[in-house]
Amino acid sequence: ETLAHRIGLLPLAVDPRAFHPRDKAREMHTADNALKFVLDVRCDAVVGAAADAPPEQRWRHSSVYSGDIKWEPIDEEQAKRYADNPPRIVHDDILIAKLRPGQRIHVDMFAAKGTGAVHAKWSPVATAFYRMVPEIEIIGDDVVGEVAEQLVKMCPGKVFDLEDIGAKVARPLSCTMCRECIRVSPWDERVRLSRMKNHFIFCIESAGGLTPEVLFTEAIAILVEKCRALLETLDETTDVNAHKTSDAMID
Repeated sequence: ETLAHRIGLLPLAVDPRAFHPRDKAREMHTADNALKFVLDVRCDAVVGAAADAPPEQRWRHSSVYSGDIKWEPIDEEQAKRYADNPPRIVHDDILIAKLRPGQRIHVDMFAAKGTGAVHAKWSPVATAFYRMVPEIEIIGDDVVGEVAEQLVKMCPGKVFDLEDIGAKVARPLSCTMCRECIRVSPWDERVRLSRMKNHFIFCIESAGGLTPEVLFTEAIAILVEKCRALLETLDETTDVNAHKTSDAMID
């Protein structure tokens, strides 16, 4: 069970839009709804290895990694489709299991399309978050010379730069609002920190199957479809209520 769970969470470098969800009750695994992978490793002792050597030197396949998983085409059509870019695990160095001499893992696996609402293993996004754009303003004309140098050194995000006229806000997007530059008086009177209420920085980290740009556009398309479905439901509800009101007036 633990092995199946670890394997199921391995991210695949393949576009899921090329497949359709499989109906488990009616469909077999086909080239249009699944990918087949095979893991077949056996741990054997390395002849001549020192007894005090690390496990990787004493035993072959003492550690099983995601790179040991190989793609196997379901049919000739799928083999041709991915001849130039075979499906694979995103990273080859993900540890799956540890073996000792005589132990073997042989698994035939099928990857099927799903949604993150059913299980996290189908989520194409690792992390997604947003923050408002920082707005930084240097107040007054006294932030020059040694004072300007102090401001530049005070900021851990390297937001400020030195110029002939004094300190300048050079990299506002690097600001994390740590408030180090205004923590000590009188800096709270020399620097003003705020956030732009209508400007956001949205960050998406992909699990590997799709690029962040594609994930964003796909998410917007899903949101639009949900809004359309909601509007249709509201229209149907309004029509039903109007019909009931009409019947009540006739009675």
